[in-house]
Amino acid sequence: MITENFEGKLLTPIPKQTVNLKLLKEDIEGIISFTQLIESLNLEQKLLFDVSEDYRRNFLKKTDLWFKNIPHSVREKYAVGELLDVVNQEVDDLEMAPRHGDFAPWHLFKLKDGQLGLIDGEHAMTCGVRNYDIAYFVQRVFCVLKNQNLALKILDILSCRNYNIKNLKTILAARAIGGFLDEYLAPKPDYFFATKFKRWVGNL
Repeated sequence: MITENFEGKLLTPIPKQTVNLKLLKEDIEGIISFTQLIESLNLEQKLLFDVSEDYRRNFLKKTDLWFKNIPHSVREKYAVGELLDVVNQEVDDLEMAPRHGDFAPWHLFKLKDGQLGLIDGEHAMTCGVRNYDIAYFVQRVFCVLKNQNLALKILDILSCRNYNIKNLKTILAARAIGGFLDEYLAPKPDYFFATKFKRWVGNL
């Protein structure tokens, strides 16, 4: 276990109610750069979730597990299989890079020196999929913080930074499947934003 004491504020608290997104909105560029820093790390030691070097197979296996854990009735009603088709068709173009794995707004701190701190790295991998963290972040902003405009702004910045939008779409499609599973597991499932996010990803 690695422990660190961060003296600062969470960019946003765990979203149990409407939250102030001021800090989050102010640091979008820094957040994107943080994910790039993680992907640039030269990590020789394998981490907990590095079960094999076949990162594409691992990505597909995890996505397929999410899909299978969604009840058939939900998959049929919301055509979740369309998302899985996107992942299966485009996965071969994905590249390998380290990832944090749970890069959510409520795991980021704004430190007193202006830098960002990051917690909850138990899902970190050296053999992850490039751009997974920022795609995960976008999906959380859209579906959990329920802020489509901010998600669109982040995607615009990524486009200006010459990110491969096609590859991002593949990862976002997988995250959309995860979003439907999240809702199914919620005490009171509400598929409104999961459906809205699915539609948005389909139009990329």
